[in-house]
Amino acid sequence: RGRGRLGHAYDDLAGAAMRQLREVGGNAAITEFARRRVDAIVGRVAPTDGRDAEKVEETAGAIADAFTDAGFAASIRPVGNGVQICQHHCPVSHVAEEFPELCDAERDAFSALLGTHVQRLATIANGDCACTTHIPLGPAPPDPPPQ
Repeated sequence: RGRGRLGHAYDDLAGAAMRQLREVGGNAAITEFARRRVDAIVGRVAPTDGRDAEKVEETAGAIADAFTDAGFAASIRPVGNGVQICQHHCPVSHVAEEFPELCDAERDAFSALLGTHVQRLATIANGDCACTTHIPLGPAPPDPPPQ
């Protein structure tokens, strides 16, 4: 009970560590840290090539499950011509306010795993009530031209 009454400065500590990382390694170090952090969260999610809407939706569900396991309270829901990954909690939102690379790395990982363009619509770090990423489930993208 006593510890519960005392303040916790985890966000302050994380922010200070990130600022030091940027000072020592530059913006590239922050980007690499953010990418590795997301890779650790979604490391067991099998990617899809974006051609099969059912597989894309299934992979989006696996991403949401992985983020829920990491403390993000994530889910998917059908919306219009696609699905959305909604993260109802963000355990790093206060740090992500200063370091949007954390959010950018999530979006990039979603796109890579889903094999399609995704669009971040809202983030808790920007003051929204949830982080929301739209994933289109339209027709398969065309094959790339032969090289």
